[in-house]
Amino acid sequence: MLAVDCQLNGNVFTVDADPTISVSRLKKLIKAEKSPTLDNVVTDSLILLRLFKQGQGGVKLEELEEVMKLNESNSLADAKETEKEVTSMFCEARGSYFEMKGLSFKVMSSEKRLMYYVQSMPDQLCHILVLSTSLQAQMPSTIRARDQFLFDNNLNLERTEDVIKYLQHKIDVLAPWYSHQPYKAHFLNNCLEFRLDRRETMYSLDSHDNIKLLLSVSGSGKTRQLLELLFDQFGYYFVVDRQLIDFGSGDLTRCLIYSVRHPEKAEYFIELLYFVRGYVCNYLFDLGYSSPSQMLLAQLHPKAFFGCDLFSELFDSLARRTDINIGRSSANIKLWFDFVAIDEIQRSLEGEHVFLLPGSQNSRPFFSPLVYYSKHMGKFCKFIVSGTGMNFLYLSELLLSGTMKSHQVTACDVISDLKPLDSPQAREYIRRILGDNNVHANQIEEVVNQVSTNPLFLGRGRFVAFILDSFLEGDTLDLAITKFIDALSQPERSLFPLKFYLSDMKNRRNAFDRIVGGETLGDVIRRGLIEFFMKGEATLHVKDQLASDTVLYGLGFCNVVGGLIQSVELKELAVIECLRYLIPVSELIPDICIQLVSFPKPQMIGCVLEYLVAFAFVSELDPDKARTLKATHGNFASYLHSNDENEVLFPDHCCGPDIVYKHEGTVYMIQLKFVDKISKQERMNACHTTDPNRFYWNKVSGVPLKGFEPIRNVILQELKNTTCRRIVFRHTKTQTTVGMDGIEVVNQRTKPKFFDNIHPSLWDMLNKLRDNLNKT
Repeated sequence: MLAVDCQLNGNVFTVDADPTISVSRLKKLIKAEKSPTLDNVVTDSLILLRLFKQGQGGVKLEELEEVMKLNESNSLADAKETEKEVTSMFCEARGSYFEMKGLSFKVMSSEKRLMYYVQSMPDQLCHILVLSTSLQAQMPSTIRARDQFLFDNNLNLERTEDVIKYLQHKIDVLAPWYSHQPYKAHFLNNCLEFRLDRRETMYSLDSHDNIKLLLSVSGSGKTRQLLELLFDQFGYYFVVDRQLIDFGSGDLTRCLIYSVRHPEKAEYFIELLYFVRGYVCNYLFDLGYSSPSQMLLAQLHPKAFFGCDLFSELFDSLARRTDINIGRSSANIKLWFDFVAIDEIQRSLEGEHVFLLPGSQNSRPFFSPLVYYSKHMGKFCKFIVSGTGMNFLYLSELLLSGTMKSHQVTACDVISDLKPLDSPQAREYIRRILGDNNVHANQIEEVVNQVSTNPLFLGRGRFVAFILDSFLEGDTLDLAITKFIDALSQPERSLFPLKFYLSDMKNRRNAFDRIVGGETLGDVIRRGLIEFFMKGEATLHVKDQLASDTVLYGLGFCNVVGGLIQSVELKELAVIECLRYLIPVSELIPDICIQLVSFPKPQMIGCVLEYLVAFAFVSELDPDKARTLKATHGNFASYLHSNDENEVLFPDHCCGPDIVYKHEGTVYMIQLKFVDKISKQERMNACHTTDPNRFYWNKVSGVPLKGFEPIRNVILQELKNTTCRRIVFRHTKTQTTVGMDGIEVVNQRTKPKFFDNIHPSLWDMLNKLRDNLNKT
């Protein structure tokens, strides 16, 4: 027999009970013990709360009294239902579980045996708090409000019909539906969601029962592709980690949190996730929401659609309680969609490795149970996970699983057919988006002429979309372009294409040092960068996991053959501009010179000259500095604050000079001109680019570029007390320097040995290069 110490209305009493009796029988013993106090109370209305504190199955009377006293004064505002389940005290007992002021309370289910909640009942401690319907005011208001419906209707969430009643009640409270005010929302008027009925992506979903990997760089159109697919066919849209407000539900994030705290219950939480989605989507069907686009809207913008994130709220309300039979409850869902799309899957690869799959001793991140148990349900033959990165080792473990084989899920396909926008595609895209938004034809052509012809804006769709969205929101075209260039130069901004690589660098996980076929990934990327300089594009011959990492870092687009990645293509000038800041100048110079012999017409002659001139110029000032010379990714103002003389700055294209170098208190500003002939006006324009007063200057209007005024003012202020030298590097047949007063001119005549620290014949190589370019 156990001596069970109980507390009722501040009075402690003891009930002797066999641990094998049911909690329902215990309630009868308690009622009999407290007669006549409980004579008029229905036995089943008694609520028993098992007490514990810090791993001990009971609490001190004075502690419990203090909590109840606080509660009576309505000051217990922080009482909350916890998200974790403590099994050490309750032999894996399930049910509602609360925390109040450091004390924990587990609601005891009438159908369970007492031993289910008991491992020990220490003496001199209260074990059970007794409440009745008339005494429920003793419970915190937050708990009463949350569970009043369960109490009033005597619901047991182990019963399927009670789960359904409870969910419907929660919907009626959180998001009531009225015929005169139905649920509704709208797709946003931005490039991502605009006209989803008009396909911008080409992939067609097949019914092969496998795992499909939509793998591509950030901003390339992955989410757009998923939304277009879900616009036309019913499916479930999940996002692992929302980056935007009311873009997807937070239920999967909540599922991840619960699962990490209880890794042994990951399967339960994942099945619960689908159960809630399935239930709500069936509920919408019954209300007449019968098109895929309506179902997508509810999942994409749940707060706008329901007035709250209903999926997350319902999941949370059930996940707190682990006494639900998901299998029986799921059987009540009449219609399951066979298509699941999980976005931002790379986020599930992060975090704690605490999950063990059946038959494995390897701890894995949330990605593994999420994909494994999703497919294990046997309901979703069309299953896409989308993201910028993938772990093929974890994926292969899933595919080798006997359970997965039993469902004939033994393969995965990479379906990344997304490609960078080229100039003709950008022109078509701009005209279509702006035309649909009723922009005047003349304005459309102005945008087309400025955006589609600039290679810096081409590549992943997000680049052009960023400019168009800014323009459609009311910015002038110049200001929209200014915002793009500013965002592109800031690694912390979402537009920065290599943000995941920089994140790895900050965490000291430099994958550039990883060995690939006898060389490092950094060597492969350096070679690719130089190939881009020469050809205007490059191919990185990487496969499988290394290819995935290369995509994750934002370097290029997958080349997929037969569902496998064969290589990664570098085709974006914006990426090259960012890469230049990550690879030291000194490491590129030797290979650039070698490649110039093989490529008489390099496509990126401007970048090639910037490297050669910058290195040669620094070599003249200090050869030791040149040997470790690197480029900085900071802006002009921050560069002026730097004390590192091993850094050269290549400013953004709107600033003015092509090269800036600071040495021993002097700031050198260099402009490059590589043309056959140069007029007086062109010479003057070249000089103006090195004049700080004309930085970020609109030559047409004669005023500073809109949007750049703040950074321009900071630069001018910093340069006030600095010695500046203005230099123009000229490689032309025009010898006169009229109009270039006050400017130092570097050319083959004034400095014949300028490139000797690189290669003594480099002037001759440049002469041949210029002649070759003039022949085109």
